[in-house]
Amino acid sequence: MKRFLWINKLALGLVLAIVATSITNSGSQWSYAATDNSKAQIVGIDNMLKSTNDWKASQQDLIKIEDGQLIFKSAEEEWEGVFNSVPESAHILSFKAKIDFPSTSNWVGFSIRQADPEQFCYGTTSYFIAIKPTVIELQRRPADSSILQQVPNTFLNSGEWHDIQWGAINLPEGVNIILKVDGNVVLDFIDTAGAITEEGHFGVHLTPGHSISLKKIDTIVEPAPTPEATPAPVPDEAVIPPNPTKVNRVMVNGFILGADVPPQRINDRLLVPLRAIFEALGATVDWDEATQTATGTLGENTVKVVIDSTDAVVNGEAKALDVPAKIIDDRTLVPVRFISESLGAKVVWDENTTTAVIELATSSVVSEEGHKTYGADVLNDETKPINIVFFGGSITEGGNYSFPLVKNYFKVKYKDRIINSVNAGIGGTGTDLGLFRLKKDVISKNPDVVFIEFAVNDGNSQMAKANMECIVQQLINLPHQPVIIFLYAPTKNMNTTSVGIMNHQMVADYYGIGSIDISSYVHSVLDTNEETDTKPKWADWFDAAGVHPNIVGGKAYADYIISQINENPDDYFKKLELKPISPDFGNEFNNPVLISAADAFTSNELTTTGSWAIDKKVLTKYFKDGVLVCTPDGGEVTFKFTGHAFGIFGIRGSTAGYMPATITIDGDSYGVTQNYTNTNAYPLFYKTNLTNTEHTVTITATEKFAFGYFMLDE
Repeated sequence: MKRFLWINKLALGLVLAIVATSITNSGSQWSYAATDNSKAQIVGIDNMLKSTNDWKASQQDLIKIEDGQLIFKSAEEEWEGVFNSVPESAHILSFKAKIDFPSTSNWVGFSIRQADPEQFCYGTTSYFIAIKPTVIELQRRPADSSILQQVPNTFLNSGEWHDIQWGAINLPEGVNIILKVDGNVVLDFIDTAGAITEEGHFGVHLTPGHSISLKKIDTIVEPAPTPEATPAPVPDEAVIPPNPTKVNRVMVNGFILGADVPPQRINDRLLVPLRAIFEALGATVDWDEATQTATGTLGENTVKVVIDSTDAVVNGEAKALDVPAKIIDDRTLVPVRFISESLGAKVVWDENTTTAVIELATSSVVSEEGHKTYGADVLNDETKPINIVFFGGSITEGGNYSFPLVKNYFKVKYKDRIINSVNAGIGGTGTDLGLFRLKKDVISKNPDVVFIEFAVNDGNSQMAKANMECIVQQLINLPHQPVIIFLYAPTKNMNTTSVGIMNHQMVADYYGIGSIDISSYVHSVLDTNEETDTKPKWADWFDAAGVHPNIVGGKAYADYIISQINENPDDYFKKLELKPISPDFGNEFNNPVLISAADAFTSNELTTTGSWAIDKKVLTKYFKDGVLVCTPDGGEVTFKFTGHAFGIFGIRGSTAGYMPATITIDGDSYGVTQNYTNTNAYPLFYKTNLTNTEHTVTITATEKFAFGYFMLDE
């Protein structure tokens, strides 16, 4: 029989007396923009620690208070404790926790917004963190137990005290759930699909053999914030604008910067761990203890900073820092923009997600006129860096396979080389958009190796072979030809995915491209039908959608890719011959490109009516030049182009069938489905097989409508 424990109903006002203030522009406080414009409160657990008489349990010996600690003892069965009062407003709960993990098989957890305190957590709605020795999962309960976010557990150690901040805030776009451990952002997720907006109960859940101890934090001090992925231009003065709904993150070449000390905001400047940012950029780091000087070198660029000094040296020239490098928690932190730009990188700031996005132009292999160079040769040249691009949909964008692949293969095999990796994945998109963004997102990175993953999203598309051949032709024909490797990811239902794999493999066979069938491997290893106990289940490797690998699945992908490459590297790392276009694939593309709508608008290449403007704060990870937005009153955009394919790449929301715009090409009209909710980037319209002549296109918007690029085959 499962045991339940709950606290007598207490006046929440007493709990809210332990409130920490909210972040102001000075960076000393922390606030969240709740829907009622109230500030989210950080509350302690003082009133939960007063007396065991405030708690009830089926067996009283399961809980005790000793030396200011609330101790949940281990039992032979699962049980949970639920705080019976419901907060009156959004809050972040702050406390110290110590968890004992006697084994790696079970887990413990905390719930918030639990609807019914007398229902076991499996049977009532809540947000739930399942803490396992190796993984921390954010779940939405009850029935589906959807895993919303998953990270490796490098934060909570068995038997050690940790500072926890755990809560949920209502935002206009959904519910923002946040978990911090010792000041590090562990989970940060905005739930838009199944948001639990009603306040509820706090609970503690234990599986057999585990125990948890809680105690208060004497002084609730909010550590400086930390970021997420997407950009809008950084102001020239490099001041990071405050955003109370998000914590700060740093993204380098498409990957979130990982560090054991989170980014710190000091005097309106974002500081990050020096070693983490230098290594992410591919630079070497030297430390002089005597002078307290850190030196970073990347190619021909060198930057030196001295602890607690505003004097710096870049390529031999003295520079002044607004904020000096500092040592915090035994780590040297430096201003992220100064370091990045000193090493030749570009820094942009996404105000919506408080993310500093850093892009380092990968070094190009210089070839003599008429002399073709190859990525396959670069791999064997110890004097050159290696540039890797991962090109695909959401499976690639998630980064769960590419990160361990770079770490466990390229950085091991080529351990003395600079490895630059770029994540060029865009969720929900296939080769139909890929062939147009190839120049901007892949070729511009001067790749030596390109991994291509589009089979799942291409599915049974009739154009998949033509699109993929166009991508391959462009890459093979480059002056510096990269290695090309196709990756075939799985879905649980293989009906459409197998068609996508077949189409891509036909192109691979024709051009002699190496391909790795992760799909067949996964289906051979996992118990797809959940019928046996001898194989791992699909849910062990994938998110709730069953398509995107979680941390465990991503590492399994990487391990399999590495095993295939190691078995016969010459099958993959090879030079390719440019062949005539195959008559079997239907490729008729000439020069597919993305043209910035914002640039065309600014340079007066468009004829417009109504009110149009450029918005540089929306999904800027994908639309770095901004999106062209029409107001709700509507308007028209007209322009001309020569070519035989046209599309628009813009913002699509979650409402299907909504058509706020029409596109007219030479008099023929087409509806455009869009819901302007800023949720994802997607091709809103795509038309091929036009005559290769001049065309007049008019986009007529009846309500608010936005797009970032024209997709043209010129």
